[in-house]
Amino acid sequence: GVVEGFQVPVTILEAGKWYEVVKHNMRIDYQVLIETFSISQKTLDETMDRLTKRHGMTIYTPTPAEYTQWASVRETVWQEVAEQQKGKIDLDMAKRLYESQ
Repeated sequence: GVVEGFQVPVTILEAGKWYEVVKHNMRIDYQVLIETFSISQKTLDETMDRLTKRHGMTIYTPTPAEYTQWASVRETVWQEVAEQQKGKIDLDMAKRLYESQ
């Protein structure tokens, strides 16, 4: 009951059995994954079906308007995190990697 929801690819949700402790997931498709994996639409659909029907998880995909609203604060968040993490991590490099997608 500590974590109600989070955002992670559905294949990882099922393989790691995260559905046992997390009941809500959000698909915002923003992550940069270091490892490449492929999944057919059929397998993705079956995985999401198992997560929602068998394991009782909700998976929410924001509307385009919600995603636009979320993305509109991105630069402000980058600046806040950069200030908090100054000297610890290279957020300019992280930003360049993100923007290269």
